[in-house]
Amino acid sequence: MSFYVVPGSQYSNLLTRATSVTPTPSADASFAIGYLYDGRANVPFRFGSIAADSVVVADLCPIPDPSFETGVSSWTAIAGTMDQSNAQANTGTYSARFQAAGQSYRDITARAGEQRQISAALLGDGTAFSYVRIVNLQTGKYLDTDGTWSAAAANVFSRATASWATSTLAYTVEARSVTLRDEVTLRITIAQSGAGTTYRDDVVDLPAVTWASIHGHNITPVLTPTVESSPDNSAWTTRITPTLRRDSFYGTCAAQYVRYWRLKLGGTPIAIPWLGEWVLGQYESPNVNPLYPGSLEMADRQERQSTPQGAQHVSLFGGSPQRRLTMAFAFRSDADFQQWERIYMMSRGGAYPLVVAPVEMDSRVVIMGRLEPDALFTKIDYWSRAAEFALLEEPLPLMK
Repeated sequence: MSFYVVPGSQYSNLLTRATSVTPTPSADASFAIGYLYDGRANVPFRFGSIAADSVVVADLCPIPDPSFETGVSSWTAIAGTMDQSNAQANTGTYSARFQAAGQSYRDITARAGEQRQISAALLGDGTAFSYVRIVNLQTGKYLDTDGTWSAAAANVFSRATASWATSTLAYTVEARSVTLRDEVTLRITIAQSGAGTTYRDDVVDLPAVTWASIHGHNITPVLTPTVESSPDNSAWTTRITPTLRRDSFYGTCAAQYVRYWRLKLGGTPIAIPWLGEWVLGQYESPNVNPLYPGSLEMADRQERQSTPQGAQHVSLFGGSPQRRLTMAFAFRSDADFQQWERIYMMSRGGAYPLVVAPVEMDSRVVIMGRLEPDALFTKIDYWSRAAEFALLEEPLPLMK
């Protein structure tokens, strides 16, 4: 069956690494914006008031002030001196300048196997080079100009010409099988080689976005939810217009490397909107999908008490029936087996929630849940393996 998976890990939801996540109107003090991406759908975020076209905007650039308009303090010097200068600028008023050979760096966190894109505007002086370098501190390898990782020191971009040029490279962080860990630290270095004066501006490194889902909400059909992106937090492009469904819904798009993302609830709500969880990330379509028959259980968690006459009083524990997805697999290759083994390992056996959309089983269903801690991997014969997993949905909010 067709299947979408957003692997569980500490940072699989890109909102957890956003520089800022800002709601308009502002959040209710009792249901803060952090609850929107805390991995717990049953603890919701709520806007503080009713307003038309309510939005939540996330800045996914991990480098504060990538255009150096407020200074260079977010970069750490290795050698030489980098300062802010208004003598040259690719955009805005300022850029970062070296007047002799030197290096400064900024560390960012990325998931193993994550799709990302680096871009930078560089200006040399005809002799000295301005360059950008990325090294994975966990493996010691450098990102090369073709997107591969090399043991030898390499520059992603370099420029000696005394005019501005912007370079961009999409790349994939080394896989978990190489990094031997789920998250890595990438060190981005901006530097000058040789004597002279060089500049750099608009240094941006962004994750791809291919997925958005909402888990638990009170959005009614008077509102149209959209997921939009913008390079500058002003001109917005709609990337996903999901089909609104009760409880949870999702949508996908082609990989987009854009700094700002927003969830917009178009229209005027009839009640103050609240949302359990907004997952923004990168999904996978696994090589091997679960075997038939697929099993999707639903249980409405509740407590019942009976009167002497036999009448029942029911207390609900959640905002919606909790679902449990049971998955059985047969793997015909080591690569297929290792893909699902990685998904299980990255979730730490359910310590981190993952998101699954069992499209062919039911295209309406999307579950953010936790794998049960025990998984069974079986060697069937010389060529084949089998595995069984169960995913239990996170409880959805019970809000009045």
